[in-house]
Amino acid sequence: MFYREQAAIEGLGPDTLITATPQGSPRAILARTNATVFQHAVKAIRCGQSLGFAGGVNAYGFEKLLDVNHLAQERHDRIRDDLIRTFPSFSHFMEYSKQSGDLEAKRQIEAVLAYGDELETLIPSIHQSAQTDLSKAFIVLATAHRAKGLTLDHVELADDFPELLDAVGAPLQADQLDRQEVNLLYVALTRPRLTLSLNRTTLEFVRKCGASGLLGDSWLVA
Repeated sequence: MFYREQAAIEGLGPDTLITATPQGSPRAILARTNATVFQHAVKAIRCGQSLGFAGGVNAYGFEKLLDVNHLAQERHDRIRDDLIRTFPSFSHFMEYSKQSGDLEAKRQIEAVLAYGDELETLIPSIHQSAQTDLSKAFIVLATAHRAKGLTLDHVELADDFPELLDAVGAPLQADQLDRQEVNLLYVALTRPRLTLSLNRTTLEFVRKCGASGLLGDSWLVA
């Protein structure tokens, strides 16, 4: 769509359905940012669901959320991350996230505003709860980066990928998109074997392109 690729690609195995994950089925949630992975991990442990992380929980750098929270609480002496330490205040970091379009920073801010000092206990709880054997996890969490090469039965896209439509609802032009971001979305979209549950931005894009026929019954009234 965006880059006028002409090669037709057909996957092996069963036809993947674009539909909601079957109730009660283990699933993988793929996100763009580490901070969104963290927020889904919090939901999982609060629901008593077993969880695992593609690449291991240590690969996601949740400790940076503590640094952003230290910045918000004006505890500069406790900040370890070199970049976060350069900001004189939380408001400066928020302005940076807006001006730069840094998706990770934006989601870090959301997590800090949502959990604050709870992060001090939530992060260790997530580390302790993480299964090393992904086959034992009801929820598998990964970023699109970490999901490369994986094949997963049921995949849900988190709502932190970039917008695909402009302010009036038209598909963005190729030069308005970061090619790397499109590639990462492609990776996420092609991980599932059985079902793919779209996020808001991708669902709106499919509908706007007149491809609603690809959607399963669960999306027709969504």
